[in-house]
Amino acid sequence: MIETYILIPQADNDGNPFSVSKLKNLRNIIIEEFGGVSVEEGTISGYWKGGEKTYKDTNDKYMIALNSLTEIPKFLEIARWVRKEFQQEAVYVNIAGIAEIIGDEE
Repeated sequence: MIETYILIPQADNDGNPFSVSKLKNLRNIIIEEFGGVSVEEGTISGYWKGGEKTYKDTNDKYMIALNSLTEIPKFLEIARWVRKEFQQEAVYVNIAGIAEIIGDEE
């Protein structure tokens, strides 16, 4: 199995928490596609700079075990969907210890 994860902020860029239904929908999509997900909730703080401003996020870590390398494109597709659906400039993913920022320039 291939260990992957994606960091999902708990709130939008204005500090408004994401709805329970939005997060439940994300979990359901992952479960449907990969058969399961483990979530560490609110345990990861992230800091990033955009222009002159430094932002702070509190993130949930969504851990997904892929059965095969062939599932990596599906995982990346979900990461791109998360970026759009959660209106993020970028999302942080990790595939088997290799980190990547999925953003516009990707």
